[in-house]
Amino acid sequence: MQTYATDTYYTERSFGPFRFRGTARQASKTLQHPKRRLMVSELEHVVLVRRGKIERVLPVGRHWLRPRIDQIMRFNALPTIMNVQGQETPTADGATVRASIAVVLQVTDPMQVARTGMNQETLYLAAQLALRTAVSSRDLERVLLDREAIAGELLTECVPVAEALGLEITSIAIRDLVLPGDLKRAVAEVISAKLSGQANLERARGEAAALRSLANTARLVKDNPELLQLRLIQQMENSTGNTYVVGAIGVGSSTVAPVLPTN
Repeated sequence: MQTYATDTYYTERSFGPFRFRGTARQASKTLQHPKRRLMVSELEHVVLVRRGKIERVLPVGRHWLRPRIDQIMRFNALPTIMNVQGQETPTADGATVRASIAVVLQVTDPMQVARTGMNQETLYLAAQLALRTAVSSRDLERVLLDREAIAGELLTECVPVAEALGLEITSIAIRDLVLPGDLKRAVAEVISAKLSGQANLERARGEAAALRSLANTARLVKDNPELLQLRLIQQMENSTGNTYVVGAIGVGSSTVAPVLPTN
C-alpha cells in the first residue's frame, strides 16, 4: 500500500484494484473488509443474507457485497422439472401399478424459498401421497384411461403445498404406468379378445349388409324381370369368346325372340 499526500490510498487485491479517498483510519477499515462485486442475471433469484439474517431479494444488475458479512442464496428463475420416481400402488380391484409423474415448478417467492431452504422433499412426499390416493380409488381399467383426470387431482392436492414453499406448480403429468409381467400379459389378452370381438362384429355387420343388398336385388328382379336381361346385356359388353342365349320371356302378350351371338 502506498500513501499519498492527498490521503489517496491504492492497493491491489484478488478482487481488483480500487482507490479510496479519506482518512487513514477509514482506509484501514475499507481494506480490511473490501467489497466484492456481484452481477445478478434475470435468469436467477438472488437473496441477500447479512450477518446470518435474510435481508432482501437483489434486483437484476450489479451489486457490491462485503466478505465475511454478506452471503447470497441463488435460485433458478426458470421452470424446473421434479421427477417423482415410480412406486408400486395397489388399485381398487387389487392390481398393482408402478406410476411415475413429472412436476413442472418455478420459484415465485424467493424470500419464502430461502426461509424454507428449498425443501422439495415436502412437495415430493405430497405428490407421492396424492398419486397413491388417486390410483387406489380406481380400478385398473380406469387408471389406464383416466391419466388426465389423475393428473388434475394431483395438481389440486400439490398446489397448496408448493405455495407454502414459495413455489408455483405449472403442470403435472403422468410419465409412466408400468404393470407387472403377468398382469401385462393378461391385459394384452383382454385387449386382443376385445379387438377380435370387434372385428367379428364388423364382419357380421358387413355380411348382413350384403345379404340385405341381395334380398333387395332379388325383390327388384322378381318385380321387374326385364332387369335381369339388361344386366345380362351389360355383362356381354365386357366378355368375349362366350355364347349367350337370351330366352324368350313373356312380357304381357308379346315375346322376345332368342338371340344367338356369334363370336
